[in-house]
Amino acid sequence: AFFDNLHCLKGPSLGTPYTLCCPYTLLAHYAETDWAKQQGVPKCLIRVSVGLEGWEVLQKRFQVALSAAAEARDAIRGQAA
Repeated sequence: AFFDNLHCLKGPSLGTPYTLCCPYTLLAHYAETDWAKQQGVPKCLIRVSVGLEGWEVLQKRFQVALSAAAEARDAIRGQAA
């Protein structure tokens, strides 16, 4: 939910002036996710390369993404109860 709702381009950073994010563990350790987990690296790790957007723009984008993640978490907890 966080990744899907973080309004930025998705992909690895190659020095772009705009913010990018990617599912780092899946990209860097696709064939070895079990090994990464044993090393304490969560499968859902998101890597963000912050660009030159203004602080207010980035703050709003992260607030939206964090709120979506909290709602998804709460929905999952509600189903388990």
